[in-house]
Amino acid sequence: MTPHRTFVIAAVWLAVATGCAMTGPTNQPEAPAVASVTKTAPGSVEQTSVASVTAIVEKVDVAARKVTLRTADGRKTTLTVGPEVKNLPQVERGDEVIVNYLESVAIEVKKPGEGTMGTAAGEDVETAKLGEKPAGVAARTVQITARIVAIDREAEEVTLENEAGDRVTIDVRNPEHYAVIAVGDLVEITHTEAMAISVESVSGR
Repeated sequence: MTPHRTFVIAAVWLAVATGCAMTGPTNQPEAPAVASVTKTAPGSVEQTSVASVTAIVEKVDVAARKVTLRTADGRKTTLTVGPEVKNLPQVERGDEVIVNYLESVAIEVKKPGEGTMGTAAGEDVETAKLGEKPAGVAARTVQITARIVAIDREAEEVTLENEAGDRVTIDVRNPEHYAVIAVGDLVEITHTEAMAISVESVSGR
């Protein structure tokens, strides 16, 4: 996951989770710091990326419901805050806005009988109580379980088929996986996105 893609996703989540929408013209904020960790074992792979963006509140117009943010490099972004955000009056100039974004993809091979083909999705959103500084956590998880219908070790490819009969061929370059997979096995793919947003008073107000 590239820093640019991470920021684009983070900006969208910021707009959704806080009821904000960017209004232009504005400068693009700096790309966030990104850390990525990959864990692999025969028959399983998990990659997790975490990005963090911090900005300072430069200006608050409660009547117009607009907030101007300044990043560490001096760039400014103006957000229009929707009526869903009840705590806008608690935001003051100098407050710090912190956005942490996590994306995780886990792939695990299961033997027949250990899982069921299909797709499942879940979402969870929490917001700050009325009167507190705005904050929110939004998470979404999608899990897809498909069956291995073909293995091509020479081409380093595995073909998966979902419950609807659609097929996709993916690259599998780690030779350790071929020692534990077989046609008929199930592959469980879990994709998780989570965004935590908080406004904190730097001066301790």
